[in-house]
Amino acid sequence: MQQRTGIPVSIGFGPTKTLAKIANRLAKKNSSAAGIFVITDQQSADRLLAAVPVGDIWGIGRRHAARLKKQAIHTALELKNCADTWIRKQLTVTGLRTAMELRGIPCISLEKAGPAKKSICTSRSFGHPVHTLGDMQEAVATYTTQASYKLRCGSLRTTVVDVFIRTNSFKKDEPQYCNRRTFPLPAPSSHTATLIKVALASLEAIYRPGYRYQKAGVLLNGLVPENYEQLRLFRAPATRDTSLMKAVDEINTRWGRDTIQPAAAGLTKKWCFRQMRKSPAYTTRWSELPVAKASFPESFSMA
Repeated sequence: MQQRTGIPVSIGFGPTKTLAKIANRLAKKNSSAAGIFVITDQQSADRLLAAVPVGDIWGIGRRHAARLKKQAIHTALELKNCADTWIRKQLTVTGLRTAMELRGIPCISLEKAGPAKKSICTSRSFGHPVHTLGDMQEAVATYTTQASYKLRCGSLRTTVVDVFIRTNSFKKDEPQYCNRRTFPLPAPSSHTATLIKVALASLEAIYRPGYRYQKAGVLLNGLVPENYEQLRLFRAPATRDTSLMKAVDEINTRWGRDTIQPAAAGLTKKWCFRQMRKSPAYTTRWSELPVAKASFPESFSMA
C-alpha cells in the first residue's frame, strides 16, 4: 500500500486486543518498526506501557482520562498496577476489563465478523434548495435505489421503509418544515421497484408545497436475512424473483454505477449535491483523465 498508493499501513500484535491496539499505535509512530510492532511478553509490555499516556488507551475516553489524571494516573502502566476494586469504582467493570487486558489477560473477545446491520440510511443535502415535487421524487427514488443495492450486497431484506424531508433550519428567515413517514411492508423485500413505489407514496403523503427543501432521505429498518421470512397463517409465502435485480447489479458493477437505473430516479438530477471538494477519479472515469496541453515553438506551423 505504501509503495503503490502512498497510504501507510501499520500492524500491531499483542497477547490481548488492547495491547495489540497499543502495538498498532507504536507501529505508526516508530519509523524503525517498518509498520509492524509486536508485544511478545509482559516484561517488554511494561516498558512500553510506561510511555503510553492514559488517554491513548483504547477504551479510555476523554472524561475518564481527565478523572485518572486527577488521581495522579498518567500512563497505561500506572493504570495497570491499580487495585481492581479502585478501578471498578472509578471506571466501572468496563475499565476493569481494560486494566486486565493491559496485564495480558484477554477479556475482550475477538470478533471474527462484524455485527449485522440493523438499518440502512441513504441521505444527502441538495446542491440547491428544491421546491418542486418532481425533483423530490427523483431524489427519493435515487436514494431508495442506492439503499436497496446496499441491502442486496449484505444479503438482507427490509420490512420497514422510512422517508423523511426537511428544509434548511439555518435560514431563519424562511418558512420551516420537516416530516417523515414510516411504512411497514407486508413482506420483507430488497426489490428496487417495490421499495421505490412505497417510498414515493410516503413522500406524497408528507410533501407540502411552498417550502424550499434542503434534504431528503430514505431509512430502511427491520432488516432480516434474505433467506428468512415470517410466515403468516392466512397468507401464502411471497414469491421472490431475484434474477432481475441480480442482472442489474452485475451490469452496474461491470460497467459503472447507474448504467441501469429506474426511470423514476431521473437523468439530469439538477438537485444533486455539488461535490465541490471531490477528488478527481483519474483512473476510473474517462471524462476525468488528465490531459497535457501541447506546447509548440513559435516558428511551428499547423498548416
